[in-house]
Amino acid sequence: MRVLAVAATLLAVTVAGADDAAAPAVDRSKPDAVVQAYLAACERGDPATATALLKPDESVSAMLRQLGREGDLMGIVRDILLFPLSRLATSTGGPAQAAGDRTTVQVTRTLAAQQTLVLVKADDGLWVIDLRASLKASAPGGKSPLLAQIEMLDSLPRERAPQGEIDQTAWQCQNKVRELSSALQAFAEEHGGKLPSAAVWMDELEPYLDGKQPFSCPGHDKEESSYAFNQELDGATMPQDWQQKHWLTLLACVDGGVPNATFKPADLKTLKPRHGEVNVVSDGDGNARFLPAGMSPDDIHRVCDETSHCQERMRAFLDAAKKFGAEHGDKLPGATTWCDDLRPYLANFRPADGGDPFVCPSAPGAKCTYAINADLAG
Repeated sequence: MRVLAVAATLLAVTVAGADDAAAPAVDRSKPDAVVQAYLAACERGDPATATALLKPDESVSAMLRQLGREGDLMGIVRDILLFPLSRLATSTGGPAQAAGDRTTVQVTRTLAAQQTLVLVKADDGLWVIDLRASLKASAPGGKSPLLAQIEMLDSLPRERAPQGEIDQTAWQCQNKVRELSSALQAFAEEHGGKLPSAAVWMDELEPYLDGKQPFSCPGHDKEESSYAFNQELDGATMPQDWQQKHWLTLLACVDGGVPNATFKPADLKTLKPRHGEVNVVSDGDGNARFLPAGMSPDDIHRVCDETSHCQERMRAFLDAAKKFGAEHGDKLPGATTWCDDLRPYLANFRPADGGDPFVCPSAPGAKCTYAINADLAG
């Protein structure tokens, strides 16, 4: 198999929101054209186009599906960009400007990243990007955390995603929702921090948008409107705290096509998914994410809280195990006694949720929901 390595140096890297225009056709008989199209897709935040230019690889696909389920669109783009290491090149912008006892110096910092894209010929004789080889060629010493993650998936039972788990229009819908969310933020900034009236929210956003096209989901372009506003935020004040904004649900892609449609966050749990097995929603920070079918934003919030509290317990166990080892010849606790062995070292540990240190918040009622690796015990 013929291999071509193409080095690409990117300076002052900026990842922008994807352009909703159709991606231009790519002449895959020309390696340079494939590279340019791939980088352009990454720059505009278009993972559908970028991944279409990758060599087919089941473990890579499984990794990207997992990232997609987590709703981390920009994370996917960031990982696809293959930055093994980035550095800030610093330079001063001229002599110091002195004014009495005060001096100013202009400093320019540029993000520089060196990467190598490795292309191979696919079965159709045209060029595609080999992500594994590119990661290895780009990372110092060939050691890439992302490549290690892909190789770990090689050893696991092959995941079979349901057909249409996340369809391609979901990515475009995310960008539409971001645009609408940004318009809501702009509206609030010009109206004393207040969000629009739920009854006429589309009408009030029109001056902040380019016509009415943004109200139509790319996957349902025959609808006059594909989006709904959280009716619980009717004329409400946009919170300033970033955590409150993060958990705020402003918009959702819904079925119906009714102008100025509204929804209640709790109702999203029973909403028919519009993009495979996910719905698209936005928060108060202008971010858009995938909401798995059958879940509400409150469900996601609860799961995240429980995960955080579980992680807190795991960190406490690790610290306790280190203290135990320091007093027992560097030995770990025993397989059948580890809870009792660690308990004295957890005497002052109080989980933030107020629960039992040995019970995961996701499994209330159990006596102990943690286990020690039997091969390492003792």
